[in-house]
Amino acid sequence: MASLKTVFRKFPEVAIDHYLLREIREDDAEDLFELYSDAETLQYEGMIPLQNLDEMKQLIADIQNGYEQHKTLRWIIEDQCSKKAIGSIAMYYIHPWQRTACMGYALNRSCWKQGIMHTCMKGLLQHLYYNYHLQHVLLTIWPGNLASMALAAKLGFLYQGMLPGSGYNAVTKTKVDMCAYCLALSYRIKRWEQE
Repeated sequence: MASLKTVFRKFPEVAIDHYLLREIREDDAEDLFELYSDAETLQYEGMIPLQNLDEMKQLIADIQNGYEQHKTLRWIIEDQCSKKAIGSIAMYYIHPWQRTACMGYALNRSCWKQGIMHTCMKGLLQHLYYNYHLQHVLLTIWPGNLASMALAAKLGFLYQGMLPGSGYNAVTKTKVDMCAYCLALSYRIKRWEQE
C-alpha cells in the first residue's frame, strides 16, 4: 500500500461507474466555466463568480500549480458518456503521517439531485483508503448549505461543531464560521462493505 504522500508522484485517476475522476486540463476551461461562473453554485464556496474564460484558465493554472507544489489535488469529474467536465473534488491540508486530509466538492447545477457527488465521493474515499491508507477526512461546510450537509451525513461524516472564522467570503470580504464534519474511514469502509 502506497503512502498518502505518493499521490503527488502520479496523479491518481479513478473510474467510478459512469464517471472518470482525473487531473484538470486546459481544455476543461469551457465546461468548468459553467460551474465557476454560476453565482448560485458558488454561494457556499466563498468565491466571486468568474467573469470570462481567461479567469477560468488562470484558475486552472493555479490548480495545476497547487499539485506541482504538493499542496492540493483537485479531481475533475468527467461524465464518460458526454466527456463533459461537470464538477470537481478537492483534497488539501494533506498530512501523510497522520493519514488525514480535508476535502471539498462542487458540481454543475444541471447535475444536482442525481446522486452523482455521492457516487463519486464514496468511490474516491474507498480508493484513497485502500490505495493510500487515508484514515480521516474533514469537511468544512458553510452554514445554510443543507445539500452539502445532507451529502456529508449520507456518506457517514459526523458533525463536530463550529470552526469560528475559519472560512472567508470573498464576495462580502468577511470571515465565516464553518461547520466541521469528520469521517473515520476504517469504520465507514466496513459499513459500506456490509451494505
